Amino acid sequence: MQSRGYSPHSAAAPLAGGAPLGGAKIAVATSHGRHYYRFVRSLRALGVRFDSITPSRIAEHGADLVLSTRAEAPAGIGVPVLHEDAADEHPLLLCGMMMRRLGHRPEGDELVLGVDPGSRTGLSVFYCGREIGTSFHTSVDGLVSHMIELMAGLGAKRRTIRIGSGNMEVTRRICDLLNLRYCSSFDLELVDEHGTSPRTRSLNRRGTRDMLSARSIAQRAGRKRTVLPHSVPA
Repeated sequence: MQSRGYSPHSAAAPLAGGAPLGGAKIAVATSHGRHYYRFVRSLRALGVRFDSITPSRIAEHGADLVLSTRAEAPAGIGVPVLHEDAADEHPLLLCGMMMRRLGHRPEGDELVLGVDPGSRTGLSVFYCGREIGTSFHTSVDGLVSHMIELMAGLGAKRRTIRIGSGNMEVTRRICDLLNLRYCSSFDLELVDEHGTSPRTRSLNRRGTRDMLSARSIAQRAGRKRTVLPHSVPA
C-alpha cells in the first residue's frame, strides 16, 4: 500500500542527513511490523537517520523525538511522540510534523515552493526557512496535486510559490490549475530563471538538474501578486 501523496509521475530526492531536523536524535519504537515499515520508509525517503528500539527503552534512550504507537508509547515519558497515524502521511508532511514537535517553527512560519517548469518540472520545498525536500514531475496535474497537498497539510501561515519564467506555457497551466483547485490564498512570484540552471550536464540524470534549478528559484524573489480562490472577490 502506498502512502498518500506518492505519484507514478514523480520522483523525490532525500536530503542528506535529514538536514531540516537539525541533527535531532530520532527513534522508531514499535513492535508492529506494519507501522515500523511505514515509519522507516518515510524516514529513509527524507534521509533522516534513526535508531530502532523497543518501546520499553523509550524513556532511557535519550531520543529527541519518538515514532511509536498509542498502545506502546508509555504516558508521561517527557519525550515528544508521533503516533501511527502520522506514518500514513506523505514523508514531507511527516517532516513538517517532526519539525513542529521539535520546536523548529520560528516566527518565519512560511512555506515556499520553488518550481522550475518544463517537460520535466523540478520542485523544491522550503518550510520555516529550511529545505525539506525536492522532486521532479512529468505530469502538471500530478505536480499541482502534490503542491496542494503540501500547502494544505503543512499549515504554514504564509504560502509562497516562486515559479520560473522560462516556459510560460507550463507556468500558466500550473497557475491556472492551482487557482481552480486550491481553496485558500497564496502569494505567487514569477522569477527570472537566468543563472538558476547548473551548467554541468552530468547533473541531468533523474531530474537532478531540474530539482537544483527549482532550489535556486525558491531562494530568488520575483514579481509578487496574491492569488485568491475563486470564491473570494478580488
